[in-house]
Amino acid sequence: MIGLFFFVCTALEAAKHTVKLNVGESYTIKLFATPSAGYHWYLDEQSPAANSPAPLLKKTFLNQIQSNANGERKVGTPGHDAFTFQAEKLGKVTYTFLYKRGWETDVLDTEVYTFIVS
Repeated sequence: MIGLFFFVCTALEAAKHTVKLNVGESYTIKLFATPSAGYHWYLDEQSPAANSPAPLLKKTFLNQIQSNANGERKVGTPGHDAFTFQAEKLGKVTYTFLYKRGWETDVLDTEVYTFIVS
């Protein structure tokens, strides 16, 4: 039972990333998602938005195009949720991303990105 508890605890730890940018540069974070199962990445509502040194410019979904033997696109193909940020001024900001279904409160995974703008 101890091994199972350890696995559950480590699986819920957020992956942490640091991105260094110069003012004027942009950076896109691509996170694997399975929208056919209802799962997408969401920017945590607690993440800073106003007056950020690197605000979110846009969020898009990049579909992984997969075809069957007839060349037809497969239904339910996964892809990546892509978040593009623009470094606008000096500073540091941390964003937390949550992998979940939009209609549920349970979070399946978490990623944390810190932008350092110089």
